[in-house]
Amino acid sequence: GRYVPGASTPIVPLGDLRLLTKPFVLLLGAWNFADELIGKIEALNLRVQHQFLVYLPEVREQSSGGVGARGH
Repeated sequence: GRYVPGASTPIVPLGDLRLLTKPFVLLLGAWNFADELIGKIEALNLRVQHQFLVYLPEVREQSSGGVGARGH
């Protein structure tokens, strides 16, 4: 029953990512916890292609198949 402040976007357990059937991109706003979150998500062994977008302190894209970084 929790939502992102100011939005109607629900906050769900990481395990719910297993329910997704199409490729997706996760925007990680908690950049200081990004590596820990990515590790937990990768440990779920998801069956669909997924990417991570971390926008602070610099824009960084990471996919389940490789890593790339872009500075401003």
